[in-house]
Amino acid sequence: MILVDTNMFYSIFFETEFSRRARKVIEGLSNLVKSFTVINELIFVSVRKLAENRHNIRNYLEFRKFITEKDISLLKGMWS
Repeated sequence: MILVDTNMFYSIFFETEFSRRARKVIEGLSNLVKSFTVINELIFVSVRKLAENRHNIRNYLEFRKFITEKDISLLKGMWS
């Protein structure tokens, strides 16, 4: 069994310098193990990336302020 880290998934979901390599690794492996911690971290960094892309939020403090003060769904249209 091989534990897949958050960075591997992140590089698949978002274009990075490692995206091509990450896809090849995932496609070539069986018995992949994911943990709840990895999934939780992936969700958090993905939502922060969406906030940066859509609302120019660049740091954690701005992110916290944004999600607590604004009634904006960051995930709206994510899968459409």
